[in-house]
Amino acid sequence: MSKILKGTVKTKQGIIHRSKDLALKLHSLKSLSPAKFDGKEIKRLYFISGDIVAFYSNINIQKVYQIASNYLTEYYSSFGKEFDLDWVPHNVNNIHIFREALSIANKNLICQFNRKIYQQVRGLTMEVASSLDFANLYDCFFEDRVDIYSYPNVPSIERYIDNYLSLVYAKDELSAKHLLDNLVVFNNCTIQWLASDSYMTFLDMILFFDKNKLLQ
Repeated sequence: MSKILKGTVKTKQGIIHRSKDLALKLHSLKSLSPAKFDGKEIKRLYFISGDIVAFYSNINIQKVYQIASNYLTEYYSSFGKEFDLDWVPHNVNNIHIFREALSIANKNLICQFNRKIYQQVRGLTMEVASSLDFANLYDCFFEDRVDIYSYPNVPSIERYIDNYLSLVYAKDELSAKHLLDNLVVFNNCTIQWLASDSYMTFLDMILFFDKNKLLQ
């Protein structure tokens, strides 16, 4: 399932897979103005980071299965009826193979801790290979719903699984956090936002403004 979903995930905007992806994307934004006029007020550029609290365990399983199936069908349809890859269903009509695999890979999952056996009954399990792909597509569904990449005051918003990094124009830090808090809304999930007009740590990087330039 993870292999099948990889092509779909790669078509989605804003997903970063490692620090190098983020560095390359931010490099293209170094010419961003540190402030701009918006109507009658000046808005400054802020770093905003967001952490989705307990993301995997709060994902709605049935919803994410439907989301992934819909995205997969859309992805396959863009190529026509036949596919050249030996690890995907031969055509979009065989998407039921994918759905059957869901029940095999994600039901009745157990683990042992302190000699006790536990069954996961809620959310995704991080150790299952396809969970990362499901999590990414679950994020994408809510982002696509509000067309998050089209907002003029959000020149950049990137995500590493359950962690966001964004550049936002706002009059102050509170307004910057408020903008994303209203824009990025996940079912049954809470996102904790932090804002700064000077620097931000993200993954293994420190990002900062120096003499009105974005550095990393």
